[in-house]
Amino acid sequence: MDSKKHATEKPKTMFRNTKQHIVKAIFLAIAFSASLAFAAPPAHAQVAGIAAVVNDDVISFSDLRDRMAIAISAAGLQDSEEIRARLQPQVVQTLIDEKLKLQEAKRLELQVTEEELDEELRLMAERNSMTPEGFASMINGLGIPMSSLRDQMRADVAWRKVIQARLNRQVSISKDDIAIRRDQIRQQQTQTAYLVQEIFLPVDDPSQSQQVEALARRLLEQIRQGAPFVAVAAQFSRGVGAQNGGSLGWVQPGQLAPELDAILPRIGVNRISPPVRTQDGWHLLAIRNVREPKAAENTKVSLKQLIFEPVEGQSASERIAAAATAAKNIADCDAMQAAIDASSSNLSSDMGEVTLGNLNPTFQAAVSNLSVGQISAPLNLGEIAALVMVCGREEGDLTLPSDTEIENTLSLERLDLLQKRYLRDLRSAAYIDRRTAEE
Repeated sequence: MDSKKHATEKPKTMFRNTKQHIVKAIFLAIAFSASLAFAAPPAHAQVAGIAAVVNDDVISFSDLRDRMAIAISAAGLQDSEEIRARLQPQVVQTLIDEKLKLQEAKRLELQVTEEELDEELRLMAERNSMTPEGFASMINGLGIPMSSLRDQMRADVAWRKVIQARLNRQVSISKDDIAIRRDQIRQQQTQTAYLVQEIFLPVDDPSQSQQVEALARRLLEQIRQGAPFVAVAAQFSRGVGAQNGGSLGWVQPGQLAPELDAILPRIGVNRISPPVRTQDGWHLLAIRNVREPKAAENTKVSLKQLIFEPVEGQSASERIAAAATAAKNIADCDAMQAAIDASSSNLSSDMGEVTLGNLNPTFQAAVSNLSVGQISAPLNLGEIAALVMVCGREEGDLTLPSDTEIENTLSLERLDLLQKRYLRDLRSAAYIDRRTAEE
């Protein structure tokens, strides 16, 4: 009894045209964007043989066997005693987490009706271009009990309601947040980027590292033999992109852990890394595409400059300080123009539209990452100091998302962090008893 406190490979194919794709779509559909990418627990825990106890609920070995079969089928893995033994700890943890989610929904008096589950199933059938009856027949033909699928969906819908009730109001995205992310994206597009998929298997207990590594190697072997990467990620990864088939989107060096950054350039397109250990666990990375840097030189910006000329007895550092003080009172382009009109320097001016590549290196470095209406830090240009503001921008070769798209992305990221902390707190407060062998 275990109590609570306890060089690259090329797969044969990244995707496979079998009916496993339909199964994969089913489980991707029921995975909520803020949840871990596993299915939810069946409710029929009264069958003899207890695999785990979660507070007042039990997970039976019958539940575990059903879930194992679903996970193996959905991921397109080869069913064997070995793969079941290696997957069991992950599946048990998933069942435990989802028991906790259902219990929290019950505590908050959040109900999931049979009509809601009927609608979820109807939408699944529609997404697979099937009638509800044909969909049910296909599920039964794959050996997946429809009752288990409804139980999975009940946990997923319940957790969505918990997040909506407790977390949505905690997410607030400011204009500054959007501007910072836009600047990051602009800078990223001038660097080499990799379109990455990930399978992440956490190591919560260092003594389990070898066991988790063995699972990672087994999953890699299965993918090389044809199991779809996206389906395996959806079933077994605990990473942020698990619900999207392991997708991390476009990634530049410096965004991931150093161990992962080091291997990115060596993987190659449509190839998969060997298991990589980081502080948090084991990773498999797949590269779907590589994007070469885009030139920022063609970006056009509308600039205004405010010049601070020498004043008798004033040092260069004092001139820079005077510019910094003035910058605090210039909040937008209208204020910048008013400062220019009041300036004693004939060099202060509206520079109009200029191409970024035609600016001198000092100005180019100062304005390349400025948003519209943002003022630069004081520039030391020898005998003079300058402030520069961008009052218009045409990105040229760069492609940036809209403010709404950036806001939605930031909201999902923050909501994901909040729900993970929520689940972690539920684990910490729960009584959990795992049993490794059927009694």
